[in-house]
Amino acid sequence: MGSLDRVKRKSISKRSPRFSNGEILSWFWCQKSASPPELTDRFRARFGNQVCVYHSALSEGERYDTWRQMLCSHPQVVIGTRSAVFAPLPRLGLIILDEEHDTSFKQDSPAPCYHARTIAQWRAALSHCPLILGSATPCLETWISTQAVTQNYGETQGGSLPPYYLALPERIYARPLPPVEIIDMREELHQGNHSIFSRALQSALRDLSTKQQQGILFIHRRGHSTFVSCRSCGNVLDCPNCDVSLSYHWTHEQAQPLLRCHYCNFSQRHPPRMPQL
Repeated sequence: MGSLDRVKRKSISKRSPRFSNGEILSWFWCQKSASPPELTDRFRARFGNQVCVYHSALSEGERYDTWRQMLCSHPQVVIGTRSAVFAPLPRLGLIILDEEHDTSFKQDSPAPCYHARTIAQWRAALSHCPLILGSATPCLETWISTQAVTQNYGETQGGSLPPYYLALPERIYARPLPPVEIIDMREELHQGNHSIFSRALQSALRDLSTKQQQGILFIHRRGHSTFVSCRSCGNVLDCPNCDVSLSYHWTHEQAQPLLRCHYCNFSQRHPPRMPQL
């Protein structure tokens, strides 16, 4: 659990004494699937049967029972997906959007089309309750609006709570970042390694295989190849709009190979022969 989760738990703990006044705590999170068991178990260990879970995977009967429970004025914690932003909670005490940058908060289809973050902001303003937007990588509009509103808060709505940006520059318990090693592949080539993998990476992958563990190789590049050239004439296929080389995209054997421009998104099928220029 990271530092951001500690902030959320502390906010919930500070807000929980106000449950005696009938306030309702709501937490909307962005996954589309059912609630993670460890998340609901953690909240139920603290709040007991006052925790409600609402998401699209519930049956009609479970949705009806949960909706009825939320309509009651009993203190409760609601954990749900983006649709839970419309939950009938008459006295909101706190709203938390975890991973607010996630695109799953936006619904394009079917109707109604909405963004759960915008709805949560409206509900927080109407209920005069705090809204926590949690993210290690906040979306651009949230970052810009937070900075602008923080600087000009005196000119904004007087009834809303003042915005506050909380930065968490350190990892939980001051844990160090994992070690990073940069390998000069030119030195690898000079020492007789003609593979695309360095010897250090090959050794690390062998260790993972021995321990029956998994690893992820991240290639910081879009497409299979950055350009396509003719073996006969040496010409490179360029974008007709941007005059940059077209990248070669091929996802799997059944897929049609495509040439795509990463500037204007122009695309065309990969020709079997170099076209006449």
